[in-house]
Amino acid sequence: GLGLFYELSGLFAEGLLLLDRTATQLQELTGETLSSHQLAGLLGRLLAWQAYFLNRIGRAGEAIELLFRALTYAQESTEPRIQADVRSLLGEMLPHRGDFDLAQQYQNEAIEFFRSVADDRRLAAALTRLGVTRWRRGNYGDAMVAFREALALQQELNNRLGTARVLWSMGGIAFEQHRYAEALTYAQEAGAIYEAIGDLWGTATLAGNMALLSQAQGDFASALAYNQQDLDYDLETGNRHGESVALGNRGWILLDSGRLDEALDCYQHAVDIQEALGNKWEVARHRASIAEIWVRRHEPRHALSEFQRAIPVLRDHGAVFYLIDPLLGAANLLIDLGDLAAAREFLNEAGAIAAELGLADRLLQYHILEARLDHAAGDTQCALERLREMDRQATEPQQQATVLYWRWRLGGEDDDRTAAEDLYAKLCRRIPKFDYTMRLEELRDQTTGSENLFE
Repeated sequence: GLGLFYELSGLFAEGLLLLDRTATQLQELTGETLSSHQLAGLLGRLLAWQAYFLNRIGRAGEAIELLFRALTYAQESTEPRIQADVRSLLGEMLPHRGDFDLAQQYQNEAIEFFRSVADDRRLAAALTRLGVTRWRRGNYGDAMVAFREALALQQELNNRLGTARVLWSMGGIAFEQHRYAEALTYAQEAGAIYEAIGDLWGTATLAGNMALLSQAQGDFASALAYNQQDLDYDLETGNRHGESVALGNRGWILLDSGRLDEALDCYQHAVDIQEALGNKWEVARHRASIAEIWVRRHEPRHALSEFQRAIPVLRDHGAVFYLIDPLLGAANLLIDLGDLAAAREFLNEAGAIAAELGLADRLLQYHILEARLDHAAGDTQCALERLREMDRQATEPQQQATVLYWRWRLGGEDDDRTAAEDLYAKLCRRIPKFDYTMRLEELRDQTTGSENLFE
């Protein structure tokens, strides 16, 4: 298994390091040298393999440190292919600690080399890694360019495992863009390959994807069952990072189904794991999710505190896709708490990111918060005009319901309330999310109340 391979590769690595030190001492005493270039190449390759398997069991921090050691040895060798291999692996792992820019630099260097020597197998793997990094930054279009080239190469090479991994990644992008039928097709194609070749890691990872697809369609029981498969695999293999990811996804499912206490437990456990692993930006992501629980518990100051802890870390690590929701959440809370200047700062930053990445849902939230700022500043007419423009642009039922809800909240028109109530009732019948049911209950009270959610 992975654990045994790690132990064996560790022993070999330590043995080669000892040989390296012995060679140095021999040269100092006698002036004789061993084949230092060959030794450096062996050390670089073995340390890279050890790092690869460490990453597979969730020990990314240790893996990255090993890879930097491997890169040092690879640069001392006469084999540029080893250097490119190590750079490609570093490009895959550095995003675990939020270092996206350096990751893409190493990936691009590796890809350039693999193209120059027509090494399609390594090129396909490197393109897949580059696509994942672009995806995690929210650059969906550029990610798909890399994935399509990688997929064509993997299929030409008849590499089933490589093909499955690309399909899995393409499905992840489709899911995040709410193209659920397409995401399911990718997942099923990848799943058939993983099952045929007996890849347990791939099967477990796919179960995690199926959990999120089931959640998006309102089937929370199936979502939790799929998530448990993913979590069980991570627990059995000792993959602490994977366990944290699965727990975070479980927290999201529980949050959507209104089980807030259980969701908080999952997210807090995920935070504890990532703090132990030293992954600051992953901790920040989970803290932003904890903030969402406090929002739903009507505890704005607790929620704002968590957002404010998460935002600087995500900003410093360049994780802009994961930064936008905390920025919007913090702006929303600051409007409720009356700090309009601070809300404007967060909102401007969120709007710029949403526009750059072309995220329609986040742009809608941005414009709604702009309307809330107008209303809070006393310009209700401007706020309602902004919302009417959003109503023309909203294409999905959830978007239309959200705009109508805020038109009612800010303008008090009963027709808007009735239309919003009808849409939320339909949404609840199709996908009984906690947020939808809370909105529906509020609308059925038939009172505008205060525009501040926490009064």
